[in-house]
Amino acid sequence: MRKVTDIRTIFISIRILTVLCLLLCHTAYLPAQTKDNPEDSYISRVKHEFDKENWEAGKKIAEEGLKDSPNDSYLRMLLGKYYFHKKQYNQARYELKKALEKNKDNVEAKQILVNVEMATERYSSAICYVNELLEVNPYWRGLWRKKIELYRLQGNTVEANRLFKRISQIYPEDTVLQKDYVYGLEMEALESQKKGKTDEAIALRMELLKNDPKNPEHYIEIANSHIKAGDFQQALSYIERGLSHTPDNHTLIEKKISLLAEQKQYNQLLSYLQKQKSPAFQAQYNYYLSEAARDARESDPVTLYGKILERNPGDEEAFNYVFTYLYGAGQYEEALHITGKYRKAKGESKNILMKELSVYIKLGNRGKARRLMQQLLTKYPDDYDLKEAYAKLLFEEAKEKISEENYSDAVTDLKEALVYAESETAEELNNALYSATMLQKDYEAALEIIRDMIVSAPQLPELYVKRADTHQKMKQYDKALADYETAVSMAAEKEKAILLEGYSEMIIPIIKDLNESYRYKESMEYIKKWLANDPSNIEAITHAVNLSYRMNKNQDAYTYARQGSKLHPDNLFFRIKMAEEEMAQTKNYHTVYHLLSEELEKEPYHKDLINTFTQATEKYGRQLIKEKKFTETLDVLNRGLRYAPADRTMKYLKGIAYEKMNRFDSAFYYQSFYDPAVIEAAEFRQHLKYLQYRGFPNEVGIYHLYSRHGDQDVLNTVSTIEYSRRQNKNVYTGRVNYSGRETGKGYQLQAEWTKIWNESTYTKVDAAWATRFFPKIAINASVYKDINPLGGLEAEIGIGYKRLPGKENLSNLKLGCSKELDTWRLNVIFNNFLLSNSVDNGLKKNKWLYSLSGQARYHWDSPKNYLMGMAGVGTSPDVDLINFQLYEGFSKVNTMVGAGMGYLIFKNVSAGVIGTWYNYSVNENKYKNLYTVYLHANITF
Repeated sequence: MRKVTDIRTIFISIRILTVLCLLLCHTAYLPAQTKDNPEDSYISRVKHEFDKENWEAGKKIAEEGLKDSPNDSYLRMLLGKYYFHKKQYNQARYELKKALEKNKDNVEAKQILVNVEMATERYSSAICYVNELLEVNPYWRGLWRKKIELYRLQGNTVEANRLFKRISQIYPEDTVLQKDYVYGLEMEALESQKKGKTDEAIALRMELLKNDPKNPEHYIEIANSHIKAGDFQQALSYIERGLSHTPDNHTLIEKKISLLAEQKQYNQLLSYLQKQKSPAFQAQYNYYLSEAARDARESDPVTLYGKILERNPGDEEAFNYVFTYLYGAGQYEEALHITGKYRKAKGESKNILMKELSVYIKLGNRGKARRLMQQLLTKYPDDYDLKEAYAKLLFEEAKEKISEENYSDAVTDLKEALVYAESETAEELNNALYSATMLQKDYEAALEIIRDMIVSAPQLPELYVKRADTHQKMKQYDKALADYETAVSMAAEKEKAILLEGYSEMIIPIIKDLNESYRYKESMEYIKKWLANDPSNIEAITHAVNLSYRMNKNQDAYTYARQGSKLHPDNLFFRIKMAEEEMAQTKNYHTVYHLLSEELEKEPYHKDLINTFTQATEKYGRQLIKEKKFTETLDVLNRGLRYAPADRTMKYLKGIAYEKMNRFDSAFYYQSFYDPAVIEAAEFRQHLKYLQYRGFPNEVGIYHLYSRHGDQDVLNTVSTIEYSRRQNKNVYTGRVNYSGRETGKGYQLQAEWTKIWNESTYTKVDAAWATRFFPKIAINASVYKDINPLGGLEAEIGIGYKRLPGKENLSNLKLGCSKELDTWRLNVIFNNFLLSNSVDNGLKKNKWLYSLSGQARYHWDSPKNYLMGMAGVGTSPDVDLINFQLYEGFSKVNTMVGAGMGYLIFKNVSAGVIGTWYNYSVNENKYKNLYTVYLHANITF
C-alpha cells in the first residue's frame, strides 16, 4: 500500500512541473502569436471541415495556412491527421514529426503518432510516444491501457501483465480495469499452455486465483496444467480447494470423479459418489462400482495365474492355484477343462486322477466317479484315503437312493461301503444301514445290525434307544421300554431330561395303539410305568386322566387330575378337570361357573375350556330355574352363549327361563332350537303349541256349570264369558256370570287384575257386583310368594268379603300353598270365614267357618294338557258354590271330591271338563248330594 502511495506522489510532482513549464512557454509564445494571429483562422477552418468529414477541403486550407505560416505546429498536426485518416501512414508520420519539431509539446500530434505507429506495427516507437504523453499526464488511464495493449501486441506479456497489475493497484475501484487484467492473465495463461510452458501457465492461474478465488474455472485449469505435468495428486488437491469454495459445482465434482478414477482410487470415489444427491451421480456410482470390480478382478491372482496357464498349461503352481479356486467356487466344468489340459501337458498321475475324481463327485456324476475310483483302487489297493473316498462315494449314492425310497439298492451300497470304510466312516455307515433297514421295514435285519453295534460300543445309550425303537415297531413293547429305561439309566444327568422326552415320544404310540384296540387295561399299565419313570410328566398325567374317563373310572380320573393340578398349578387342562370333579362331586355349579368364567377371560378360544364352561353353564342354569331366579338364569346363559353361540341346550334353557317369566314369545323362539329325540318329538311339538297359545295377548273364555241335587230333578246352570288382556306384567280380566232359575235370572259383573311384581311375587285383586243368585258384592285380594327355603313352595295369603243375598256378610282369610314336582302340581287351600248377621232361631249370630281343600294335577306336554283330582272338607261350602249360590247351608260339615281334565286342541284353542260331588249335612240325620259338571273352552289371539 505504501508503494502505491509513493508512485502517486511521484506522478503528482511530475505533473506540477510540466504545468509550470507549459505556462512559461505559453508566456513566451504570446507576443509572437499576437503578431501571427491569422493562423488561428486556418486552424479553426480546418477543424470545421474535418468535423464535417470534408477532409479534402480541410487539407487545402491547411496547406494554404502552411504557405503563410510554414512553422505552425498545429497546422502540421492537422495535415498529419488528414494523412492518418487516409491511411497514408508514412506521410502522416512525416507531417506529425514536423509538427513536433516545431512544438515538442504538441500532445495531439503525439497521440496521432501513437496510432500511426500501432497501425504500422512499430510498437516500440508507439510506446515511446505513450511514455512522453504519460510524462505530461501520468493519470491518463486510457494511455496506460494503450501502453499495455502495445506491450501485448509486441509480445511482451510479462511487461504488459506487470504494468496491468501495477495500474490495478493504483485504481482498485476500477472494475473494468480489473476485468481487463484478469482477461489478460487468462489469455496469457492460454498462450502459455499452447506453447507447453506449463509452469508459466500455472503461475498465471495462481495469480488469477488471488484475484478471483471463487471461480471454479481457475481451479480446473490449474488442475489441467498439473495433469499435463503428470502431477495428479497436486491436481486433485486444487480441485478439493475449489470444492471448498463451491461444493455443489458439477464441473468440479466431475473433475474430482475423473481424477479419482484415473488414479483408480475406487474406495474413495465410491464413498464420494454415495454422498452426492444427484441421480446422474448415482448412475455413475453403478458404473464405477463395475469398474472397481473389474480392476480388482484384473489384479486378482486367479486371473494372473489363469493367464500363465493359457501360455503354459503344464505349469504346476498355476494349475494348483487355479484348480483350487475353481473347485472352491463351484466352477466344476472349468476345473475339469484345465485338468484335462494339464494331464495332456504333464501326463496321467494319481494326483491328477484324484482331483478329477473329486470334481466328478461334486458334479454328482457318480457313474464316472465310481469307474474312476475302481480304476484307482486297482492300481492302489492299499491306499487309505482312496478307500475312504470310495466308501463315502457309495455312502452318498445310498443316501440318494434312500431319498428316492429305493431302500433295497441303498442297503446293497451301504454293505459294500462297509468293506472299504474305516472307523468313523464305518460308524456312520452302520447308522445309515440301520436306518435303511428300518425304512425298509426289515426289522429283524435292523435288530441284527443294532445288536452288532451294541457289541462294539455297549457304553452308548443312543444304541439302546435305537433298539428300543426297533422293538416298538415290532410291537414288542416290554422289550422296547426295557431298552429305553436302560438308556436312561446309563445317561449322564444332563442327558436324562432329553431322553425322558424321547421316552414320552416312544410310549405315546404304544398307548395309542392299545387304545385303538380297546386294550385299556394294558394301556393303563404302560401309563403307570411312564409315570413311575417321569412322575411329573404332563402328557403322562393327561393320558391317565383321559383313559380313566374312558374306563368309566371317574374317581381315578379326578385323582390323576388333582395330582396334575398339584404338580402343574398353571396347567389349564388340569384346572378344567378339577372343575369337572367339583361339579360331579359337590354340585357346586355356582363356584365352578365363576371359576371357569375367569379362565375364559384369559383363554377365550380354548375349546376344552369352552366345552366344560358350557356344561357348567347348563347345570347352573337349570339350578337357577329350579330356584326361580330367572333373570339371573338369563345372565348366566347369555354369557355361556357368548362363547358357544350355537349351543342348542343353552338356548333351550333360556327358553324355559322366559317361559317361567311369562314371556312366551321369547320362550317359543329359544325353545324351538331344541332338537328332540324321535320319542319326544310329539310331546315337544305340543309344548311349542302351548307356548304359542300363551304368547297371544288376548284370551276369551266360555264356561258353563251344570249342577243338580241328588234328590231333585232340577238342573241349575251358570254361564260365564270373560275376556283377558296380557300387557307387560299385568293381566286385566272382565267377566260376566249369568244364571237362570225357576224364580228368575241373575247377573254378576266382575273385574280382575293380576300384577307380577318380581320373579317371586305377584298379586291378584278382583271385585264383583251382582243382581240375584250371586253375592251382591264380592271383593278379594291375594298375594303369591315363592318361598325357596321351604323347597320351592308358592305361598298364598288372601282376604275377601262377600255381601250375601240374605243380608249376611261373609269375610274370609285365605291361606294356601303350591308345589311343583316336574309334571305334578299340588295345591292346598285353607279358607277361614266369618259369617255375620246370620239369623239362628230368631237371633243374629256371628259364626266362624272353614274349608280345607286340596288338588293334584298331572300334566303332560304342556300345562294345558292335564288330569286332575281334588277333595275338600269343611263347615263352609266350597267358595265357587258360595259365589254361584248353588245351595244354602252353613255350619254343617260337608265334603267334596272331584276330577277333571284339560287339553290344548289347537295352538290357540283349549278346552276342559271338571266334575265334583259334594255331600253335606241338612240336619243331624240327613245328608244331601250335589253334583256339578264344569265345562270350559278358551281361545287366544
